[in-house]
Amino acid sequence: MIESVKLFNDMRVEQKCNTLDAVVRGSFRVVPAEGGFGSIVQYTCDPGYMLIGQSQRRCQGNRNWSGYAPTCEIDGNQWC
Repeated sequence: MIESVKLFNDMRVEQKCNTLDAVVRGSFRVVPAEGGFGSIVQYTCDPGYMLIGQSQRRCQGNRNWSGYAPTCEIDGNQWC
């Protein structure tokens, strides 16, 4: 029984989530960088743009990132 738990845990550690698409007018950082199960991706926008959507997503056991990728839209509250 202990060996099967170890194998399951090893499989989860080795598992990586799907590749993330680039963010137009922004960027993201995956922590830890390997992008394995439980990793978090943090999104930010370039100056003058605001994040629409969630700023973080998590790598799930099904190899998909939680939620949806945010977008960066021009910040209408910025002064020219």
